[in-house]
Amino acid sequence: MIRSFVFFMLFSVGSAHANVVDRIVAVVEKDLVMQSDVRFEEIVSGIDDSGHPFWDQQRSTPTQRLIDAAVIRKLAGTVSLYAPPPEEVIDRLARIRARFGADAGWQNFLQFWGLNDVNFARLLRRRMIVERYLNRNMQPNSSENGNWDAEFNALMQQVRGRFRIRMIPKRSATQ
Repeated sequence: MIRSFVFFMLFSVGSAHANVVDRIVAVVEKDLVMQSDVRFEEIVSGIDDSGHPFWDQQRSTPTQRLIDAAVIRKLAGTVSLYAPPPEEVIDRLARIRARFGADAGWQNFLQFWGLNDVNFARLLRRRMIVERYLNRNMQPNSSENGNWDAEFNALMQQVRGRFRIRMIPKRSATQ
């Protein structure tokens, strides 16, 4: 009897509330694009000075960039030609890290996003694979003569159809 009473009291003291922490925005084949990825892309595209037109914040939305990046990584597959050398990833990581000044600022940034140096390097490597794929498969002077967007759109129009891309609508609070 006492056990039943204690059990009842434990579950009746407070009410449980479920909050959405993250949500799926899109699915490219089996790769998920999460809302947290979109928020992170907004930040990273501002601090990563790669200079590659694909990551330009003015060119497209963070969601569209992440969907296109997933498609491009699928195209690149495991071909070593598209994999950046580790020293290039480390150099790029060092440039981004230097923008934070003191190490404490960098560590706070990583902690806020739930990352460490190794995880961030993996994210940079994924970004660099996209860049290397596009650099190899588009005209080398396309960004210099202003044709980059047109060539990129033509390429993506050809390849997007090869992959199943699903957009996941945001559910309303009443559903």
